[in-house]
Amino acid sequence: MPLGGADDHGWQTTGYEFKPGWDEAEGQEGLRLLEMLNARAAPEACQQELARLALLTKAKNECQEDLTIRLGVLGEELSEFPIDCVRDSCRSWAKSEKWFPSLSELREACQDRAMKRRGLLLALKRYFEGRAAC
Repeated sequence: MPLGGADDHGWQTTGYEFKPGWDEAEGQEGLRLLEMLNARAAPEACQQELARLALLTKAKNECQEDLTIRLGVLGEELSEFPIDCVRDSCRSWAKSEKWFPSLSELREACQDRAMKRRGLLLALKRYFEGRAAC
């Protein structure tokens, strides 16, 4: 059964297909695990990774209060992603870039890391919701 489309955030399910004979019990377990892996990060955890990134990269001069506010706001914005995606994005950026990234650059890096698992999660949800409706 091919699945296609996108959710409210634009996560694509195109390209996923469940072949006849696949184990639905394993699919349910996969759905449970994907829901855990896609859980939103705590803003505080994101702020910790952003603080580490700020120590490892250069940015414009700003007072401690402004830096705290900026990291707080960025942490809240990035909390829509799983923490491992935020962590990997921040740490990869620090290894390859000199300057602190913008929100759009951080979001793009996190989206790239979360896209496949969110697409698979959406495909599994749609499959099982369709089965429940039958």
